[in-house]
Amino acid sequence: MKVKKMFTLIGAAGLLLAVFVSCSNGTGADSITEESIQGVWEIKRLGTEVYPTPMGSGEQRLYFCFDKGSLIAAVKIDGMSDPNKNGLFKSTSGTYEVLSGNNVKITIGGGSGIVPFTLSGDTLTSSFEGESFEAQRTASPTVQDIKAAPEVTP
Repeated sequence: MKVKKMFTLIGAAGLLLAVFVSCSNGTGADSITEESIQGVWEIKRLGTEVYPTPMGSGEQRLYFCFDKGSLIAAVKIDGMSDPNKNGLFKSTSGTYEVLSGNNVKITIGGGSGIVPFTLSGDTLTSSFEGESFEAQRTASPTVQDIKAAPEVTP
C-alpha cells in the first residue's frame, strides 16, 4: 500500500483488537447472540479517538465484520487526491465465539480474551479500565465487501 498513513490506520485497528483481547468481565442491556452481533460495525469511538478521522485530503473509517465465527477488521479510505489510495482494505482477522453474560471470546493471532459488550439497538459498546469503544451497525460496506477487500499488512 502506497499510503504512508495506512500504517497508522492498521495500528489503530490493531490497537482496537488488542484492547478487545485484553479486557474481561461485563454485562450489557440487550442480549448478545450470534444473530445480534453478525454483520458489519463501523467504529465511531475508540478511547478518545472519534471516527471517521482525517487522513491527508480524505478520511478513514474503521470497521469490524462479525460473520459466522470469523472476525475481520477493515478500513475504508475516501477523498484522497490520489484515487489509487482510496478504497476498502481488510487488515486483521481472527475468530469470535458468543458466550453467556453478553461476553464474546475474541481470538486474534496467538492471543484470545473475553470481551464484555453492551448492545442497544444498532449500537455496540464496551467499556473497561477507563477506556471505551462504540460502534454502529452499518449496511455498507457489507460482509461480502469486506471479505472481498484486498488485505493490507504493516
